[in-house]
Amino acid sequence: TVRAEWRLDLPNICGKCHEKQYEEWKESMHSNSFSDPIHQAFLKAEGTEFCSGCHLPLTEQTPVFVKGFEAGKPIIEPNPDFKPELMAEGATCATCHLRQWVRHGPPREGRTEEEASQIHEVKFSEDYEKAEFCASCHQEEMEHVPGTPLEVIPPGVKVLWDNTYGEWKEWQESLAEGHPAKGRQCQDCHMPKAQHAWKGGHSPDTLKRAVEVQVATDKEAYTPGEKVSAKISVAN
Repeated sequence: TVRAEWRLDLPNICGKCHEKQYEEWKESMHSNSFSDPIHQAFLKAEGTEFCSGCHLPLTEQTPVFVKGFEAGKPIIEPNPDFKPELMAEGATCATCHLRQWVRHGPPREGRTEEEASQIHEVKFSEDYEKAEFCASCHQEEMEHVPGTPLEVIPPGVKVLWDNTYGEWKEWQESLAEGHPAKGRQCQDCHMPKAQHAWKGGHSPDTLKRAVEVQVATDKEAYTPGEKVSAKISVAN
């Protein structure tokens, strides 16, 4: 939550000092988490706000609260703190960096919290450098909710909606000790040098770095019209 002083933590306000991070964020999928066409198409088709916890993560971004269900229908309550200006911002700076109106971030090499708090208070946390920090949105389970699109899930059954963190964890556990990628975190690839672009599957350059493609043919050259026999290997 960004409390009554929400204007102080709009991304463009943060960008006055954190210009590089702000410019990167503006072009990222995080800034478009709500306006993303795929997300909007899902909302239109399913008529549900279950995705808002990650796509509109701040309390002030949600116009209503679903307090529960009665006879299969959601019980809606207006949000008195709703700020429509914040909806278009998606996953904002405050999503990751604001906790109880105190700004948090990763440790800064060569600087103490006191030195980093000259403009505003900052609390350092190594959690920002761990994959678990990303899991709150990038690992999602769905379960049965009557009267909603989720009622198709059998009661007592949990369905993985997003298994990104789980896949990372499985990959790490499969690596032998001493492997150069052992211990690599999400941030190492998706936030190199603390970049705030979060390049992923939508970035061709990122995909090129993530996979190695090898093509082996049965001979070096072919004549026009000749059948080509090839073996293609893709290693992640």
